[in-house]
Amino acid sequence: MSGLIAFLFVRSLVAFYSHQLPSIAEIIEYKPKTISKVLDRNEQILGFFYSEKREFVPIKKIPDLVIHAFISAEDKNFYSHSGYDVLSLLKAIIDFSRGAKLRGASTITQQVTKGLLLSGERSFERKIRELILAMKLEKVLTKSEILEIYLNDVYLGEGAYGVSAASKTYFAKSLENLLPHEAAYLAALPKSPQAYNPLSNPENAIQRRNFVLDEMVENGYLSKGELSSEKKSELQTVLTGEILGGEGLKLFKDFLGEEIRAQVNTELGERYVNQGGLSIKTSIDSNLQQIARNALKLEIQSLNHAVIEYGLPVAQIEVSHKNEKFEWFAELKNKNLPKPSYGWNLAVVVDIQGENTLVVTDRSPEIQKLHFLRGIKSNLKIGNVIYVKDESDLKNPAPIWVYKQKSLFDGGVMISDLGTGDILALEGGYNHHLSNINQVTEVRRPRLEFLNAIILNAVSKRLFGWNGRNLSVLNSVEDTFAYSNREIQKDLLDDSIIKILMKYGLIEESRESQNHFRVDSQTTIIDIISAYNMLVMGRTEKQDHVLLEVSKGEKKVYPTKIGIEKCEQCKNDRRAVLHHITDEVGTQFFVRKVKESGFELFPLVYFDVILVLDGNDKITIIGKHHTDRELNFDSVIGIFSDKIFGCHIEANKSNLQISTDIFSGSCLSLIGRIVGQGGHKSSFK
Repeated sequence: MSGLIAFLFVRSLVAFYSHQLPSIAEIIEYKPKTISKVLDRNEQILGFFYSEKREFVPIKKIPDLVIHAFISAEDKNFYSHSGYDVLSLLKAIIDFSRGAKLRGASTITQQVTKGLLLSGERSFERKIRELILAMKLEKVLTKSEILEIYLNDVYLGEGAYGVSAASKTYFAKSLENLLPHEAAYLAALPKSPQAYNPLSNPENAIQRRNFVLDEMVENGYLSKGELSSEKKSELQTVLTGEILGGEGLKLFKDFLGEEIRAQVNTELGERYVNQGGLSIKTSIDSNLQQIARNALKLEIQSLNHAVIEYGLPVAQIEVSHKNEKFEWFAELKNKNLPKPSYGWNLAVVVDIQGENTLVVTDRSPEIQKLHFLRGIKSNLKIGNVIYVKDESDLKNPAPIWVYKQKSLFDGGVMISDLGTGDILALEGGYNHHLSNINQVTEVRRPRLEFLNAIILNAVSKRLFGWNGRNLSVLNSVEDTFAYSNREIQKDLLDDSIIKILMKYGLIEESRESQNHFRVDSQTTIIDIISAYNMLVMGRTEKQDHVLLEVSKGEKKVYPTKIGIEKCEQCKNDRRAVLHHITDEVGTQFFVRKVKESGFELFPLVYFDVILVLDGNDKITIIGKHHTDRELNFDSVIGIFSDKIFGCHIEANKSNLQISTDIFSGSCLSLIGRIVGQGGHKSSFK
């Protein structure tokens, strides 16, 4: 009788709440947001873009072990019910009528409808709507289709949606390689990813995992013989540090990642890109990219070590006298200072005993010894608030606090293919966490010397052409440039080069005279490289691209049109000339080779010959080098064989007066590091 009454009660509720329900068409046409893979020019993975970290896996490719673990944990009667579990539902209703919170009783089908169509609030009305939609869904989709949606959509913590992303996030494994206790742990997470986090709640995590293993045995999915050994297995994860290599699905958000994503968004639209599922092939050479990244890092670190001083502390905690009872930890917390997101902590200096500096960190009130880089003495004082990093590891778990400070220098480097305009390497800064300003694509600095080669080329092409004329004539033309006010006569410039200069914002119409252009010396490294690339290779279109091809499934969505390369032989001839030029030393040889090439004009004739040492070898680079002693920056633009590169390094604003001698020539040193790491014969020729 009670069952009949309950059945009639539920039926009446269903009839009442069946109006104004959302359509289940959204579930039937389920298209989840997935990751996009970013590849280099050789199909090697560079990283991933996603708004939701998810890899969609068809149900046929999800191992039975994973399916059985989730069914045991979430809905053991999944294959037999029609969208709802009567006994669980009645229990939830009785508990709710007695004043308890409304929880539990949701089948996997109900969880799908709740996740995709309804809000997450816990209310009686929402529960009924969830039930009605679940019954409708069971009539139009098979159990396998419902399970496929659930296992790809369920949130499992640490930003991971779906079982595939979670498997790589927690265990750095593909689904087919999971062990029973690992699959059971993933199945434990839907209930509360935070409550069963292996790092913050390891005991709860193991207890819940073992519960799932018990359920798998009870449901016949796991033998009793396996149960004992699986329960005894330690919960080793990427998060807790026992498993390495868990960065496989890490969001690609460094300087290079931001530049690639910006170009994809420009070509395809941000909403389209956010949906995911793209395969993005770029022009990046991952080997050269890593070489450039390492070279920049080493050069900046070398510059930092050359400044044998420390900057001002982050803040100061005032204490009038040494007070052993002073609440340093509480005072540090009360400062509410921002903390970098790259593993650094805040600390306050509480005592100095001889050569030992003692601190209290924002992690614990316990007093700890502070460590410094070898060879550098501290000038810290009691009350100084500083940055520190714990350098301990699994073998040495006790905290090892090392003094850290923001770099006194920053910089960037870019390498481009001279023939195609392809960006081969782009490292926009020393540390993306410290500053997200791209030193290659965003930072504008006065680099008039770099523009001279372009301007003089435009003048000589307009007035003389090449034809073996005396280059000394250009000296008088150069003297006529009104560089004091950065203006030049329009009729001195070649029309085709004017278009290039205006395209990159290097010149603009003069406000004072209709017959003059104003030269804008504030340029970025990428614009200078691109302008040189267009001039040297005789291009008329902007070519500073990093995208080669974008596909979604089997369909190519970029480029939609195939570009036509004009004069392939001209391009090869130019490369050959450049190759020979950089094999020799001497401006006269350089000029002679350019004349013999038969080209109309090369802007390279206005460059300098720069020598970089690679071990015992002298490597010739055609380029421009500029150090600005007032603005504290060093820049180089150069051509080596078939590649053009740019470098920029500058001193950050700080309380220190940094000598120009410290960073003058640092870009040449960086280029030497790149050539030395890669071997110029293999990486550049």
